[in-house]
Amino acid sequence: MEPKTKKGLDLKNLIEGDLFELAGLENLPEGKKEEMISKMMESVRDRVMVRIVEELGQENEAEFFSLLDENNDDEIREYLDSYGIKLDMLVTEEALVYKKELLDLIQQG
Repeated sequence: MEPKTKKGLDLKNLIEGDLFELAGLENLPEGKKEEMISKMMESVRDRVMVRIVEELGQENEAEFFSLLDENNDDEIREYLDSYGIKLDMLVTEEALVYKKELLDLIQQG
């Protein structure tokens, strides 16, 4: 039996389900969906950045942003790994939390 989240959404659907279908918005025009996806990706990226800065602490913030400016993904990943920050897991966590929050807002709606 799948554990249910608040409002009855099971975890499998939360993880695997299409956000637009789960929210009853599957009939939105493609252009509107793409616009929403772009904004959602930006929000998740911002949330990930906040989490990274929180986990690194102020003393490492400047060094991290310097690495970002260099735009070297491997070096950034190595740096985060050295502080025990698993970027893939962090992105997944934030994306799922954001998806759940959006669905809750739509259901309250």
